Amino acid sequence: MLEVSEQPEWNNLKVTFGANVFSSRVFADLPRTVDEARRKGWIMIDRCRNDGPFRGARYVKQNDFSVTLLYDVNGYIAGIQCGVSGTIICTTGRTSSTFQEEGTGSNLYIQTGSDPLTQSSLIPRQEKDIAKTPWKRGRCFVGMGQCS
Repeated sequence: MLEVSEQPEWNNLKVTFGANVFSSRVFADLPRTVDEARRKGWIMIDRCRNDGPFRGARYVKQNDFSVTLLYDVNGYIAGIQCGVSGTIICTTGRTSSTFQEEGTGSNLYIQTGSDPLTQSSLIPRQEKDIAKTPWKRGRCFVGMGQCS
C-alpha cells in the first residue's frame, strides 16, 4: 500500500487488454512523445488547439481511431482521446523537466461530453476514494485488475 505522500511511478502507457499476455497486441506500449509516435508510424490528424472538442495534437496509427493519442504543444503525451490534463495542453505544454518528473500522466479523466473543460470526470487514483463516486466494482478475470 502506498503512503499518502508517495505517488506511483507512471513511466509508460499501455493499451489493449487480452487473455494472451504474450501476444504483441496485448498490453501494447504507446509512444509518449510526438517524435516517438512519428517514428512508429502515427500520423497527426489534428493540430494542437484550444477551440475544438478535444485538446492536444491528435495522432492515429493506420487510420485506427480506437486509440487517438493527444500530445501537448511541446510534444509530450497529454491523454488518449478523452484524457484531459488541464488547459495547458495547447498553450504552454509541459517542459522536459516536468515530463521527467510527472512521467506519462498524473490523473485519469473521462470526457463525458463535447466540452473537455466542463464535461470531464476525474477517476480517483486510490481505491478507497471510489466509494465517493458512482463507480462500482465490476467483474473481471486474472490479469484484468482486482478480482474477488
